[in-house]
Amino acid sequence: MDEHGGVRVGDGWEQVIDDMEATADEYREEGYDVVALHPGDVTTPDDGSGFDVVVPGEEFERVQALVASSSLDETEVFRAEEEGVVYVLVVVRDGDAGVAVCCPLYYAPDRIDGVRESAAETGQVLTYVRSLSSDEAVAIAFDRPELFFAD
Repeated sequence: MDEHGGVRVGDGWEQVIDDMEATADEYREEGYDVVALHPGDVTTPDDGSGFDVVVPGEEFERVQALVASSSLDETEVFRAEEEGVVYVLVVVRDGDAGVAVCCPLYYAPDRIDGVRESAAETGQVLTYVRSLSSDEAVAIAFDRPELFFAD
């Protein structure tokens, strides 16, 4: 097991990355322009508002441009749990513009009370995508927060 963001992830993380790549390929076959994110770290901000995802600079720039030019208003969430870690693959897309972002996440259920509370209040889960070399972040709002959590 490797430690990522204070969470010990196992083979489930590699599986969700493989699933993300397959999902991204399916969308590409349907004609979508897809950004598949490869987080080096997933944490939760101190305010508990969502997830903080650190990605390579090129992926950050693509997401930044995509968010600025489209309305990512459709969400799919796939979730699995293994050895006390929840793995989530979120796809947010703009069907009219033909663009999608695939974002894999992970969390330890006992460490996200703030995220659950924020999601219950706002009706969405926020994910802040940033690059390692920048303090700037792009916020992506995922609707249907109940799909992120097991209970």
